[in-house]
Amino acid sequence: MNGNTVLEMLAKRAAETPDRTAVIYEPEERVTYAQLWELSGRIYAWLKQREIGAEDVVMYTLPRGIGLYACMAGTMRAGAAFVLTESANDPARTEFIRKDCECRVQVREREWADILNTEPAEGYEEIRLHNLCYIAYTSGTTAQPKGVLHEYGSLENAWKSSRMNGRALMGPEDTFLVMSPMNFVSMPIVFAGSCADGDTVALMPPSYGKSQDMFEDYVERTGVNCAYFTPSFLRSHLPFRRPFRVCLLASEPADGLFVENSTCYNCYASTEAGCLLSVYHLTQPMTPAPVGKSQSDIEIFVLDKEEMEVPTGTVGEVCYRNPYVRGYLNLPEKTRELLRGRVFHTGDAGKLDREGNLFICGRLDEMFKIGGYRIEPYEVANAVREVSGLQHLVVRGFVYKDLSSIIVFYTDPVDVDEVELREKLLKRLPEYMIPTSYIRLRDFPLLKTGKLDRLSLLPPEGNWDEFRKMITSALPLLGKGRTASVYALGDKKVLKCFRLSVPFEIIRQELVMMQVAHAAGLPSPKGYEIVRYGAHLGIVMERIEGEVLEDVLKKPEERREWLIRFADFVRQIHETTVSNKWIPDIKAVCIFLTGQFDPSFCSAEEAAKIRSVFERIPDSDGFVHGDCHCGNVMVSDGKMKLIDLMLSGKGHPVFDLLCMYSHYVFLPSFGTEEDCQSRLGMNRAEAESVYETFLRAYYRRNEGEDLTEIKKWIRGIHSARITLASIVMPGVFSKEVLCAARDRAIRFAEQEQTGFGGMGKG
Repeated sequence: MNGNTVLEMLAKRAAETPDRTAVIYEPEERVTYAQLWELSGRIYAWLKQREIGAEDVVMYTLPRGIGLYACMAGTMRAGAAFVLTESANDPARTEFIRKDCECRVQVREREWADILNTEPAEGYEEIRLHNLCYIAYTSGTTAQPKGVLHEYGSLENAWKSSRMNGRALMGPEDTFLVMSPMNFVSMPIVFAGSCADGDTVALMPPSYGKSQDMFEDYVERTGVNCAYFTPSFLRSHLPFRRPFRVCLLASEPADGLFVENSTCYNCYASTEAGCLLSVYHLTQPMTPAPVGKSQSDIEIFVLDKEEMEVPTGTVGEVCYRNPYVRGYLNLPEKTRELLRGRVFHTGDAGKLDREGNLFICGRLDEMFKIGGYRIEPYEVANAVREVSGLQHLVVRGFVYKDLSSIIVFYTDPVDVDEVELREKLLKRLPEYMIPTSYIRLRDFPLLKTGKLDRLSLLPPEGNWDEFRKMITSALPLLGKGRTASVYALGDKKVLKCFRLSVPFEIIRQELVMMQVAHAAGLPSPKGYEIVRYGAHLGIVMERIEGEVLEDVLKKPEERREWLIRFADFVRQIHETTVSNKWIPDIKAVCIFLTGQFDPSFCSAEEAAKIRSVFERIPDSDGFVHGDCHCGNVMVSDGKMKLIDLMLSGKGHPVFDLLCMYSHYVFLPSFGTEEDCQSRLGMNRAEAESVYETFLRAYYRRNEGEDLTEIKKWIRGIHSARITLASIVMPGVFSKEVLCAARDRAIRFAEQEQTGFGGMGKG
């Protein structure tokens, strides 16, 4: 139709196709174009009686449905401006809007009853494109809602924008589904498009959105064949039983999204635009998915910080010029901030391709910096999609000073191998852009608008805003070990920060083992997530208060009692059976690693001898700490808790017993008496006695009983295990220690040709 205004087009619809359905609410509740025109005439007449006209604001607080829809047409016929609020909305929000818009009159149920008894008026007032038409309020999810002042020209842009190269996206044969609240800017856009194109609008009641079956029932009974969907809603409801002819996607990235047997348009819009800013016809899944070009009179730009247009393919701020938007109601500073020189600054990051198609790259305020480098979440998300096959994902960054985390939230029904993904991503992204964690969700959290609730996607330990309260300077150092340092993160958490030489897979494995151990009820700290601290990787974990058992043993009078208690504690740990595909079998890992030796350190023949040591160890599904000595146990109120689960897994208890030998016998043998006294608070003879006392208590042996065979196997397996540090933790042990361990392991393998024997718990 070629009418000059939306009202003229609606009047022609009512005159030329009076019996065609215009609006549906409940499947049986519908009105024709003629009935809609008559109902809007009653509203017009009622407003004229009260001398409501140009620049006057009328606020409607009515139930969702046909009446509230007609209020738009009736108010426009009076030449006035409308504000729509559904009566089921939050009363506090409605009251805020009433005061903010300073309406001449508010129409509620009582006034509506009066309107229905008013004789309809004919015609309509003269419309000027720069008169105020409506006030659309933003969702107000992070602050008070803001009212955007739209002039009548916005309606003309609205119907022009719902086209592709001048051709309407929908027509008289279509029924268009609307699920969004009627007070949102989508409602005037839908109204304008319907007047221009003659399609039917179905205002779905909220009750039909409670389940897939109810949604499908409404679609079938109303004959809906076109709809606007947020990608989040669409992904959660696919596949549809009834095919849609047209799907409009907007409000979120539609990367990788496509609906078979449907015409899909990816759109970009905002409350401040009052129309579809751009439209792109998707003919296949695309990552990233473009949002296309402007189809109306609005000009779109991508600008840099100096407000100059950026080159093709460069990310900048998406801006546009719309002469029919006045800015924000009662917020002059906000208007001046975002509407400069009649150019609106969206705060969205975007870029244009060579064909002029726009790509939205997230929000500028969602971008973050790590080590001075700007990270764009969409770039990380696209790389993850390319290498992982994941499609339904969101990337968020969390940064405070030198502490940072990049988390991928996803809903695909798969388990992610983070170590493998990291290796693949390192071929496409620099290290500082590699995600630190992946969190699988059943569904993404949504706002009432159907949009993704990004602010609810939080790290495992909670909102990082807590760190802003806790951290006032550099992180306080609590302790330092061979592989990591521990820093305080407030009163309840710590950061275990690893040396650069510790591989990611080892760090990841420790986090997994923390979570497994904690879930199994073992006395250990809860692990939350992997983060970066400067150039290092670390684990955010529960803070364990108390004293290190190693320090407790420095008191000779308490030493024996604590060692007996510790031995009982370790026995109980070993009695816990664990089974999980992510839990390593320590014996199997050791055997595998013997094939990875550097030939300059260990020949193939020597490696085979070391491997034979591990092959003789019996299989077991018992939990093994892997570095179980008194330096990795905290004591608080007489209770013990394990820390440092880096080498944990399932396996035979010998993998823990050899740690006590290493800590109190093997390592002290490479230093002086002074070194031993300084580190352990005792001389070497006393340290060896600690090992002896623990071993007897673990096996519950008396002083006279012989432990020679057990000790021999512990020393042999220990030597073989130490050699593996040259592969998994280079730099932790000196070359002298590694070579000594290698030689001892080889001698043991050559001397011991029998099976294991004698190593079961006594």
